[in-house]
Amino acid sequence: MVAVGHAKKGRRKSLSMSGYVLLTGATGLLGQYLVRDLLAAGHRLALLIRGNSKATPLERMEGILQLWETRLETTLPRPLCIEADITKEGLGISPEDNDWINRHCSRMIHSAASLQFREETSTGEPYRTNVEGTRNVIRWLAQSRIRGLHYISTAYVCGRRDDLVMEDELDTGQEFRNDYERSKFQAEKMVREASFLDQLTVYRPVVITGDSETGYTSTYHGSYLYMKLAALLARNTDADEDGNRHLPIRWGLTGDERRNITPVEWNSKVITRLFDTPEAHGRTFQMPPRKPTTMRQVIEFGTKYFNITGIEFAGYGFQDPNPPLTDLERLVWSSIEIYRAYDFKDPQFDQTNLRQFVPDVPCPELDDDVTQRLIAYAEADRWGKRRPDPLVMAVDTIASRLAPYVDQTSETGDDSNNVTNVSLDLSGPGGGQWKIQLVDDQLVKAARGLAERHQPTLRMSMQEFNQINGDLQSIQVRIAKYLSIPAGDSNGLASQLAQAIFSEAVESTT
Repeated sequence: MVAVGHAKKGRRKSLSMSGYVLLTGATGLLGQYLVRDLLAAGHRLALLIRGNSKATPLERMEGILQLWETRLETTLPRPLCIEADITKEGLGISPEDNDWINRHCSRMIHSAASLQFREETSTGEPYRTNVEGTRNVIRWLAQSRIRGLHYISTAYVCGRRDDLVMEDELDTGQEFRNDYERSKFQAEKMVREASFLDQLTVYRPVVITGDSETGYTSTYHGSYLYMKLAALLARNTDADEDGNRHLPIRWGLTGDERRNITPVEWNSKVITRLFDTPEAHGRTFQMPPRKPTTMRQVIEFGTKYFNITGIEFAGYGFQDPNPPLTDLERLVWSSIEIYRAYDFKDPQFDQTNLRQFVPDVPCPELDDDVTQRLIAYAEADRWGKRRPDPLVMAVDTIASRLAPYVDQTSETGDDSNNVTNVSLDLSGPGGGQWKIQLVDDQLVKAARGLAERHQPTLRMSMQEFNQINGDLQSIQVRIAKYLSIPAGDSNGLASQLAQAIFSEAVESTT
């Protein structure tokens, strides 16, 4: 057996907490929540996002942020959006973006993954993303200045086991139930062999389901297969006078088999807390629920919602049934064949590290109320087929105003007496984060990203930003209200910003 260490001796270094956090997988279910929670924790984010046939990287990022803004009823900061593809050499990142990352990013969270269970010959998934993609990430990191990596693995790198899986175990000669498990095992092994890293923290979630509070999900895998099957059966079966749909289906299970399922918001909350706890870094965290679900509950999630009766847990002797399977039973069994390997064996996972560092964040139980919310959302979402709400893509953005001043190859930074450096952190659609340089009340240079935290920053929503107008004095007062400046003359700086950025608004009123 090959054990995994918690930290690399002699290589611990304190990592800067003032830089940007680089995140992959932001458009995935867990990634969307990490974006929300890391922003809420005050982190500056840079997202590596791949475009697709339906949306550009920027549009995909906006979709995530506007979703949260609608639900949270607030505006959010705009992370830096960097076009990338981890399946390409060098992650497909441009030289300019590579330069920006090396100057601004101190840590990386690698969350991107394929959930494909069986290898697709046409795409090569899940190995293309999970193995080759992670190999590309490691090679790219070796050439970068980032030496702190937080890697999202899976508890199922343990493979086919039903005993207690320890946190410091990885390669025990295990067999795997599918290509997903095997690909994630290979990826975690590669990450642990990256000797150039100063710090590696590994997170191992179990099966992740939707939000226990809202029911939200963006993907329908795992336990959703049983819920969706129940929905399909209900749509094709008439209810009796009592509203029940009687479907005699025998399962070759006792119903007491253990299943490890956790809601997505809990996983994100735990990872964010651990990410913000330096003492926890360098360890491995397995993330099972304290109270596992049973297969009886998993199946009953859907049967209760759709009033299906007739389910019988016939025990393991039913694997060769007598009488033979009915047509309905054959349909049901074949529909969940891809997940049946998990029906019989789900390990127990050691969570010593988790309980040490996040003892006060209990995992919500998948009770009737939670599971009914999950299915209600899935039904309203048409199981992923509902058309998303249209994006609000601002036309007159601050980016277009600053574009003539942006120099991709240099940074603001001159500290001479007549030069002032200020950050703009503008939230909401059309917003973004920039450093700008003023010389004698004139805007002379702009660059992507915020400056160090001790420098002045103008923080406001784009709605407030676009509403600023009037005479110079009233604009100055409005800007001073949103100007974060540790020391010095905020009114003087507000006056400079009013002259430099809002000169057109001032001129139109004079």
